[in-house]
Amino acid sequence: MNPGPVREAGRDLDQLADDTRESIAARFRSSDAAAKGNNGWKSATSLRGCGRAWSDQLALLVQQTSQTSQDLTSSAAAVSGADTEAASRLDRVLNDLAG
Repeated sequence: MNPGPVREAGRDLDQLADDTRESIAARFRSSDAAAKGNNGWKSATSLRGCGRAWSDQLALLVQQTSQTSQDLTSSAAAVSGADTEAASRLDRVLNDLAG
């Protein structure tokens, strides 16, 4: 595995999660305003509940995306570290053989 593109994918997912996290609240402002404008109506409570459910679900997806980003970055670092260690061991063996 080439860790560079995996690390880059992790960074891209992290940026996507951050951008989405910031925009979630803005997506529900009109629903919040509509619910506040209809206080006392049963639809206001339903609208708030629906908006909250969608917001919670999106927040969960953002959290999962963020975790995937961290996992990709960690995997890339582990592969890079293993490659470095393998190269170091191979160099020692070759130096020992060269005597």
